[in-house]
Amino acid sequence: MASSEHIGYDASMKNTATSTFETASPGSWEKAYKQHYRNLAVLVSPRWAIQNFFISLGTWFCVKATPVPLHELGYRINFAEMQRMYMRALQIDLINLGVELKFDETSQKNEDWDSTPDTIKKMETMLKTYIQAVRDYDYMTDATQKQYDLFIASSERKQDGVHLDKAFSLARKGVYDLRIEGVDPLPTGPWEDAKDSQMPIPIGGTRNASVQSLVRRALVTRIFLALLGSAFLVGPMWLLALKKDLIFDLGTTTVAVTIFGLLLAFVLDKGDQVFAGTLAYAAVLMVFVGVIIQETPSTSTT
Repeated sequence: MASSEHIGYDASMKNTATSTFETASPGSWEKAYKQHYRNLAVLVSPRWAIQNFFISLGTWFCVKATPVPLHELGYRINFAEMQRMYMRALQIDLINLGVELKFDETSQKNEDWDSTPDTIKKMETMLKTYIQAVRDYDYMTDATQKQYDLFIASSERKQDGVHLDKAFSLARKGVYDLRIEGVDPLPTGPWEDAKDSQMPIPIGGTRNASVQSLVRRALVTRIFLALLGSAFLVGPMWLLALKKDLIFDLGTTTVAVTIFGLLLAFVLDKGDQVFAGTLAYAAVLMVFVGVIIQETPSTSTT
């Protein structure tokens, strides 16, 4: 039974490969495949990202971390990497066509085009295909901002894990075959813990769950930003009030404004927004520094 399933698996793979060659030349597909195939499948770990961060931080202090057992690791297939492979194959064909058009002496010497040359027709078709591929990739990139990324299949999801285990079993590969590549597993915890008696979670999740997740994520984001903004304002205020030393206060203000500006540079896209936000924050802190400068002479005379 297993051998017949494996034969069907191989046949389906061959049919897929044959159909995809219609959009790019075999030579371009070969080059694109060799550049991208390593990133198609990676290992994932049930550890949380924050947990993995502290473990990595501990290695800097020579704290030995216990690796996740191999039987607890899972797989992830990245469909976006397939799209990148497809775009690379199309790009290689476009590069070759661009060079061909550049040195097409027949078209250059022909002063009266009765019909569009085949190379121009080919360019028109290939450009449309490539542009659509780029648009599709942009759509796939936007999907990463959603709760449920439809362009990955990962073992952190119960049903994805079932199909991934089946696919790797049919290919006669496993966790060890990916582990020997030397790439650390991605921390993707927490994983779904759906029991066998429960209904499988549908692909993309239910609508109610998605809405609740978006509301919850927005609330958490607003609370985090409120706490962060309060910390940036109240923290320096306490330091400026507790130790009324001009040099110390100027140093505290400088460090706080610098950190705040760097944070805005990572979060915001436009330079004018970063500049305006940093100036506004610096102006608020300078009010307190100005008050301290005014009080410093009176406190020293008394």
